[in-house]
Amino acid sequence: MRKTILLLGLALGVLLAGHAQAGTITDYTAELVDTGSGQVKQVFFVTERKIRTDILGAQGLVEGIVIMRRDLGKLFMLQPADRTYIEMPLDKDVKSLKDLENRAVLGMMPEVRRQKLGSETVNGYNTEKFNVITSATIANTTTITEHYEWLAPEFDIPLRMQTPGDEAALELRNIRVGAPPAEAFEMPAGYQPMFRND
Repeated sequence: MRKTILLLGLALGVLLAGHAQAGTITDYTAELVDTGSGQVKQVFFVTERKIRTDILGAQGLVEGIVIMRRDLGKLFMLQPADRTYIEMPLDKDVKSLKDLENRAVLGMMPEVRRQKLGSETVNGYNTEKFNVITSATIANTTTITEHYEWLAPEFDIPLRMQTPGDEAALELRNIRVGAPPAEAFEMPAGYQPMFRND
């Protein structure tokens, strides 16, 4: 369950808060891998003004797609199962994947503490490891979460995330620096709007 929360956070904005990191590598593709099972959970396509996240299911099939188009000021959330999408305006201050993540749910899960624990190398990149505590109160119930993040200055998202007590982590792997294919950021043919929120 804790790993599911981390995964959803990275895809849709639950996880990151507090630090303003703008990565020096602006164009890349990468896979988010569960180090326990070896399963690819998400695939990222990132440029300076466009970001796409493919969310994969247990069989490796794409179950959801999120496309952020800063150049258009739009965010698209696609449901491949029924070939529908939701289109929403994108706030002007959302400039990176980290900002998108922050904006989506951080109002509900604000960071209350960040502590540096040391430095480590992850997939060939020098990172700083942090312990991060978030807290949320919903319907008079306060939920506190804790996780570790390994941050590299080259990227705007952690290279690794892990919850205390878990042996497995979520880790960015198969990182390929360079511009992803332009078609990755276009609406696939045959998708119909679920509704519009302008």
